[in-house]
Amino acid sequence: MKQPSVLPITFATRPAVPVALLALHDEALGAFLAREYRRALPLLGRLALALPFGHGLRPTARASRARAYLELGDLDAARRELALARAAEPENPMFRVLDIMLRRAERARAR
Repeated sequence: MKQPSVLPITFATRPAVPVALLALHDEALGAFLAREYRRALPLLGRLALALPFGHGLRPTARASRARAYLELGDLDAARRELALARAAEPENPMFRVLDIMLRRAERARAR
């Protein structure tokens, strides 16, 4: 029997995360949860760029950056990061919550 030349993409064939990225993820998540958004932004950016394409944490890191920008008051950057995250994973319900928060912040700014 001939083996297929291309494996189908499934959960089992997704790329693994190297141990160094797990440490970066822990540090970024710790800063984000401690509400140290200025410290978390570059860490989350490095994490989003370093994760392999197609990995499930990549859009989550982008969404976390959007939330950090939103908390710091930079609505344009938050909108950009949210668009990048949504392009990778459009059905994620977390992005809908961020979209609502972004609209509320825009309305508050307009007042």
